[in-house]
Amino acid sequence: TATATATPTATATATPTATATATPTATIAPTPTPSPSPTATATATPTATATATPTATIAPTPTPSPSPTATATATPTATATPTATATPTATIAPTPTPTATPSASPSPTAAPTPTPAPSPSPTASPFPVTQAINLSTRVKVQTAANVGIGGFIITGTAPKHVIIRAIGPSLVRFGITDPLADPVLELHGPAGFSTVVNDNWRDTQEAEIQATGIPPIDDRESAIVATLVPGAYTSIVRGNGGTSGVALVEIYDLNQFVDSKLANLSTRAFVSIGDDIVIAGLQLNNIVGLDRIIVRGIGPSLAPSLPPGSAVLANPTLELRDSNGALLIANNDWQDNPVQAAAITAVGLAPTNNLESAVFASLPPGLYTALLAGLNGETGIGVVEVYDLGPTP
Repeated sequence: TATATATPTATATATPTATATATPTATIAPTPTPSPSPTATATATPTATATATPTATIAPTPTPSPSPTATATATPTATATPTATATPTATIAPTPTPTATPSASPSPTAAPTPTPAPSPSPTASPFPVTQAINLSTRVKVQTAANVGIGGFIITGTAPKHVIIRAIGPSLVRFGITDPLADPVLELHGPAGFSTVVNDNWRDTQEAEIQATGIPPIDDRESAIVATLVPGAYTSIVRGNGGTSGVALVEIYDLNQFVDSKLANLSTRAFVSIGDDIVIAGLQLNNIVGLDRIIVRGIGPSLAPSLPPGSAVLANPTLELRDSNGALLIANNDWQDNPVQAAAITAVGLAPTNNLESAVFASLPPGLYTALLAGLNGETGIGVVEVYDLGPTP
């Protein structure tokens, strides 16, 4: 998925978003599960319920092949630093995923500045294999350069039918006290792609969105249904009228059985503390087998190409948790664990700054949450990236 610096062919800029809350043992509660294609991610709620998560095995020594697709960020290089872990405990629960038809709904909005750019790119895995069917990020949406920016990459040969949602007002039912009252969603794509903008989901594609089985709960929330050719895309979430608050940006795969997949998600946003850290969620479909996942937390290497050095997250930390909130793996500096560092380097996804974070894991189908925070309560602009590398070759 895309994030950080300039995205290969994604337009837009600003900073991606995250999903879930961050306080101790916070989890994200699932939404109903409609018919056809299952996909999920959701909103925050204590005690998340999720699908079965067969034992996740952290893959310290993978054998990669495809070059992962990335969302990216500019990144410098370095050496290791001590280890640390983020504080919060959160987990994400899914929403359904069905079928629908795309359609565009343009509507003018200010164009943002640079957005996350992908790194290498993993190849789409042919079905049926375990793969990401839903990616989401919960973030604190602010204004100007601190709106929520989520980049994602579709790999493969076939167009991918998706729904993208920007959730705000309905998060109150999950304990969020300062939700984004009226989200506006923009979708930017490769050269030749016409930007699509939606304020309230019933405005333009109501029938198509309802047909997916996962329309937003609140009429002020935004959604776009589209069939997208493989490439890099950027979704931007801002508050109508320049408002700010917590929002969830989500993408659901509505047709898993084609030769393409959601290979990468990156979200750039302001990383604060407590409930306002950045939280990314992913759901792996219910097919037997392990899926290789890399999650990165980027900060220092974002400067000076995007924000100034003083504005970035100086020392990101990462936690990867399962649907029950159990900690699977944590990382402060990506080179802390030599086995993990070798696996991440082998697939071309080593962060370029030694203070940045990354974890590698082989995971069974289920729901997972990645929490991006600053070491010792630091704050700043950061990027959380999730790469789906597919099954072990």
